[in-house]
Amino acid sequence: MKKISISKLKETITSLGDTEVSNTSDDLLDVVKYLEKQVSKRKEAEQEFSTAANRLTSLIINMQEGILVEDDKRHIALTNLFFCDLFNISGSPQSLAGTDCSGFAEQAKHLFKKPDAFVKRITRLVTEKKLVINDELELVDGRYFERDYVPIYISGEYKGHLWKYRDITERKKAIRDIEQSELTNRLIMNGALDAIITMSTDGCITFWNPQAEKIFGWKEKEVLGKNLAETIVPYQFREAHKKGMEHYRRTSNGPVLNRQIEITALNKKNKEFPVELSIIPVKFNETEFFCSFIRDISERKKAEEKIKASEELWQFALEGA
Repeated sequence: MKKISISKLKETITSLGDTEVSNTSDDLLDVVKYLEKQVSKRKEAEQEFSTAANRLTSLIINMQEGILVEDDKRHIALTNLFFCDLFNISGSPQSLAGTDCSGFAEQAKHLFKKPDAFVKRITRLVTEKKLVINDELELVDGRYFERDYVPIYISGEYKGHLWKYRDITERKKAIRDIEQSELTNRLIMNGALDAIITMSTDGCITFWNPQAEKIFGWKEKEVLGKNLAETIVPYQFREAHKKGMEHYRRTSNGPVLNRQIEITALNKKNKEFPVELSIIPVKFNETEFFCSFIRDISERKKAEEKIKASEELWQFALEGA
């Protein structure tokens, strides 16, 4: 009877998923000790799991993003205060546990600029059960949300999903401000009377305004990405230009920077002509580039030569008198 009892006890332990008990002796005391040891291990594992779950729950609750976790029946398993605030939901997050979320989209759609699209999108995501991140949503009050949908699978079995919402209104505003600023700057640069050319620190052209097209003859699409030395720098100055660029990359200094100089340039027809040149190094965030302002002074030089010739003629006439 004792052997039968021990055998039945081992079978019961094995049925709970413990296959190692069969290797223990048939002594009842040994079996009981083994059972106590396994119970203690299971309690420790359960305690560790409970601690980890509590930490995860605390993390979700305190996140500065709206979190909503639904089970496979679309009932709320967990949410946080930030989510409630985003959607103007009254009541505490704890009081929402177990609530059916199947009608949430219909209830919240009035908050969004495209309400029907909001409902259809949620239905599609829940149906397809595929990871989607950075869904952008525009609200009727001018705010913008970004949303992630994360399906939850355990051992290949679908157990629910997590929604994560964040308010990106300020980020959108900053992007619009930058875009508006860039547009304004481009309009100003395109309307400038001087040729404006920007290039990277390795000398490649990144911007070429309409006045540069007019002065040098190349269209913007013909020169973007090309090295400046291959376009407007006369042959006799190209080596000096190359050394100047290398010097700047080593020292962040250059003899022609932040000053106005007169020099000759080359147009598309390989004709040299005098220009007035100013080059300014610019740093924006992590990007560094050069902005060049160039003015064709051919007419001014001709006028100066005429004046000089006239002055020399008068000087000659006065000396002859």
